[in-house]
Amino acid sequence: MSWDFSKLPRSEYKEVIKLHRVSDIKGLLKIHDKYRLSNYSYSESDLLKCCSATHVGVMQYFGKEINDGRIN
Repeated sequence: MSWDFSKLPRSEYKEVIKLHRVSDIKGLLKIHDKYRLSNYSYSESDLLKCCSATHVGVMQYFGKEINDGRIN
């Protein structure tokens, strides 16, 4: 699955950084779905699963963009 962070408005960058810093996966998934950063839509059940591979992957996708300076 590939993500397109160019769809994420700059106005959301600070919020994404904050959510990532506190590991707020539910908030990050909502932003993902709101801006359709990939072709996948996370369901309510995805939001409820703790510590799943989904959560790890989402944290990694957002983390890479933050760490590489594309979300700053």
